Amino acid sequence: MFKSKQKSAAHITLIAEGTEIRGDVEFAGSVQVEGKVKGNLRAANNDRASIMVIHGAEVVGDISAPEVMINGTVKGDIYATVRVELAPDARIEGDVRYRSLEMMAGAQINGSLIHEEHQVTLPAPESAKQQTAESESNND
Repeated sequence: MFKSKQKSAAHITLIAEGTEIRGDVEFAGSVQVEGKVKGNLRAANNDRASIMVIHGAEVVGDISAPEVMINGTVKGDIYATVRVELAPDARIEGDVRYRSLEMMAGAQINGSLIHEEHQVTLPAPESAKQQTAESESNND
């Protein structure tokens, strides 16, 4: 599912296994999460940007990008302007806003699936930060 759509290796940011990032990340190109991110991941005005969260990886925060591929855990909302792919080990605790959705057997969503026929509106960076702060205070 993921292999046929991978982007050029020239613009991939890797968050390796064993790495934990705390804080919001704004990026261009592609991000592959193999570790843990406690904060929001947001594509910087790039129609080709993508995020991949692999098996065993975790994001605690919102994800905003044109293309989002999940096979790990996301505790936050997903905003995809083009496509969301959920592999068998995907675990989502939050809402998923999408234009196109591919979901494999075994993927789990504890939240709402919200289809957007037209361009999905990405949340403003400030509101996303506020949501992350609220979720962190609720988890403490």
